[in-house]
Amino acid sequence: MWSSKDSWFLILFCAGMLFISLLLEKCGLICRK
Repeated sequence: MWSSKDSWFLILFCAGMLFISLLLEKCGLICRK
């Protein structure tokens, strides 16, 4: 079964990956200009 600690880690991990992907996308757009 999932513990609350594992679920929080999973949520933070997914949020972090999404945040990083958005940063990379913004950096890519800036570098292209």
